[in-house]
Amino acid sequence: MQFIEDNKDSLLFLYSPAHFSDLMKSYIPENQNFEIGLNNLDYLAEKHLIQWDSKKGIEF
Repeated sequence: MQFIEDNKDSLLFLYSPAHFSDLMKSYIPENQNFEIGLNNLDYLAEKHLIQWDSKKGIEF
């Protein structure tokens, strides 16, 4: 994690609907790890969403 924090401006982390869907499988209000995972996804990927559109192909 330290490497990522030191080099985050030089790296691009993408997330997809599948990443979010996998994270949501662990959602329950008492699960503190869910909040940690959500915060990590937000920190790493920011708004860099990649997804597939059947008409357009890959969208960023």
